[in-house]
This record gives sequence, C-alpha cells and structure tokens, in this order.
Amino acid sequence: MNPEDKVIDFCLSLIYAGKNLEEYKEYKDLLKAIDTSYLKAIKEYQLILQEQCHLIDYFVNEEYNVLSYILILQHIPDFEALRSYLTNVSKEDFFQVISTHILEKKTPFSTQDLLEVSLEEKNKWKLTELFYKYTEIKDEFLEVIENSWQQYSSLVTSLEHHFQSKIAQEKRRLAEKSDNLYSVVYRDYITKEDYEASENNHLLLASFQKIMFTKMTSSGSLGLGLFAYDYLRFVKSTNNYNQESREKILKILADPTRFGILKFIIEGVSSNKIIANKFGISSAAVSYQLKNLLDNKIILIDPNSRKYTLNKELLKHTLIGIEKELSLD
Repeated sequence: MNPEDKVIDFCLSLIYAGKNLEEYKEYKDLLKAIDTSYLKAIKEYQLILQEQCHLIDYFVNEEYNVLSYILILQHIPDFEALRSYLTNVSKEDFFQVISTHILEKKTPFSTQDLLEVSLEEKNKWKLTELFYKYTEIKDEFLEVIENSWQQYSSLVTSLEHHFQSKIAQEKRRLAEKSDNLYSVVYRDYITKEDYEASENNHLLLASFQKIMFTKMTSSGSLGLGLFAYDYLRFVKSTNNYNQESREKILKILADPTRFGILKFIIEGVSSNKIIANKFGISSAAVSYQLKNLLDNKIILIDPNSRKYTLNKELLKHTLIGIEKELSLD
C-alpha cells in the first residue's frame, strides 16, 4: 500500500473501536462472502482498538469521522503529516472542521449549536467534553493513534503477505474502472460521470468492506475495500433470488434421477452412457435430463473439455435465500 492509501484506510478503520464486527447487520453475509482468516485478522486488530475506545470515540464513531474530514481538507499524504497536523492544529481550527462538516455551519463552533443537530446524545456530550478539555484529550489521543498506527501497520504487512493475489486483483479492478465495477459497487452512490472522472484510486485493506467517494475538485477519488466488490456482488445476487426461481430449482432437484445425475457430476462422471447404465435408463433420457439442468443453469459445461460441473454459486444463493426467507440464519 502506498502511504496515502494507508492513512486513509487507517482513519476509516478506527470505527472498529466502538463496535464489534458481529454487531454489524451485514456480518452474517460477510461470513459467506469473505475469507474467514481475513476476518480473524481484522477482529484481532479490532480488539486492540477497543481498548482505547473511550478516546477514539471523541474523534471517530458511527456518526462522524473527524480524521477523515481532515485528510480531505488538508490533503494529508501520509500518517506523519496527519500526526503533525493534529499536534499543531489550534483548538479554533480543529473545531471549525467540526462546525463545518458535522454541524454544517459556517460560523465558529459553539456548544449551543449541538442542541440543533441530529447526533446521539452521547456524541453531543463527547464533543462538548472535547471542546472544554481539548488540549488534555488531544494529547492522550495522539498517544493512542501512534500506538494504533503501529498495530495497523503490522496488520497491513501481514495482509499484504498472505493475500498478495487478491490485492493485485482488486488493484486491477480499480484501475480498469469497468462498467461491472460501477454497477456492482458504486451505482447506488455516485453518478457514472463522477465515477469515470475520478482520477485517484485507493485500495482499503483494514476497511475491507467499505467504499468511498470524495470530490473536492472537478475530479474525485474512489476507495474500495479489498472485499467490497465480492460482498456487494454476493448481496445483490442473493437479492435477485425470488419465489419463481426457488420453486423452479427445488422442483428440478426433487426429481431423484436429476439429483442422482448431479451427484455423478460431482464425482467427475460426465459420460451419458455410464450415467444411463447406473440408472437403467436410455442415453437419450440422460441427454434430456442434462439439457434440463443446463437450461436452468444448475450445471455448466466446459467448452473445451465438454465436462459438466455444478453451478455451486446458483445453488448456494438458492439455499441462502431459503435460509433468509425462513429466518434460519
């Protein structure tokens, strides 16, 4: 990761201090779409951040991320620049960022303004306390992010070592900026024009499921979590599951001959003659059943070897759809 990607990812990842991954509503879907060893590494990092939650929460929580605003406004290129800014920024300048980007006011910060904003009460109190104890809290926070940065850097080093091919794949995906990436990830958030005009791409490793878009000039910046594409593609394909497709697939699978053929295909048997002998039916009858399975995309055929394979993705999504519909998850 380059220094700018790292500092962006780091600031976004501090959100983990205040909430367990398991508490996110999408966690069960994440388990089905993302490498479990990756999740384990993130959870270990999260446990370290949670030890300093009481300080991180002043600056980063589910409702706002002051550090992210600072990165954008000050064009912070790396962690050293962020640390320097936080060390030297005056109370007035720091709270002007809060006034502008959290309270959405152009006037200097006032604790009275907190009464009018739709923040949780605990976060209003956090900002009030930060205002009155700015120097004390900021000094403690600088120590916390220094230690947290070291932990983050160790995490990234490990992830870069164990997930080289995945990182390379997602970097290519971001660089290509295909219509497919826009459709799966960004279409619900930004226009196609903004997507195509974005000049800077940021791959996020700790913030693996997040997406990001910022626009301070005519061009913008895109951020993509390492597994964001996989996760969103999984969610959208699962949402495409409907009653009609479920009934069709279950009806096909209910036939003992077709189900038996699927088991043979799993074992690597693709010969009509062998399958016919096993079931005591004609080769023509086997061909008919195979065509039915192919037409409904339950099996796929390799164009070169002419061998059949199970469409595991379709069957998994069908089962997940049933699981969700019957509240089995």
